[in-house]
Amino acid sequence: MSFIRKKLIFLILYGIFILNILVQRIFHTKTEIHKAINQFHNSFFDIFFRFITHLGDGIFLIFLTLTFFLLKKRKIAINLLLSYLLTGIIVQILKKTFFHDSPRPKKYFEILGETLRVVENVEIHSFQSFPSGHSTTVFALATVLILFFENKISQFILGILAVTVAFSRVYLSQHFIEDIAAGSIIGISGAFLSYFLIEKFFPKKYL
Repeated sequence: MSFIRKKLIFLILYGIFILNILVQRIFHTKTEIHKAINQFHNSFFDIFFRFITHLGDGIFLIFLTLTFFLLKKRKIAINLLLSYLLTGIIVQILKKTFFHDSPRPKKYFEILGETLRVVENVEIHSFQSFPSGHSTTVFALATVLILFFENKISQFILGILAVTVAFSRVYLSQHFIEDIAAGSIIGISGAFLSYFLIEKFFPKKYL
């Protein structure tokens, strides 16, 4: 209970995020949801989401990992790296083995004979939609940092950031909402697993 109280802000934000996706999918198809989101494009959000989505890139997480190493925050850096490796393996297995032919939104709507509005200068992929790798990475990153920085402001900022980056994948028509939901679950689970493994088995003298 003490742990839950310390992470309550993040847990509430994540609960709202997942519950909203669940409710939407109960009452609407993924086609209806994506078309509704696709109608609300404007020039500001096109630019905003085109850039903020890169915070879910593996390159950004690796850059952050190296930064913590240089700052001699080795425990954080090792947790970030291990969570990235674990979740990355899971995502790639799912994408390339079980969901390799799952169409992403643009391709999905092309099959239906419909056209989506897409953001300029964004390379839209066609397949391996499930799960969202960017959502996995950003939620793994946010969860690891929340495990080490417990103040409420950090939890709020990291929670909002993770949700925003995940939503950017839908806004940019790279994923459907169930893809980002699955990615977030993998990311959070991988971060907690990494933390447990490091606490349990990693030599303390190297932390």
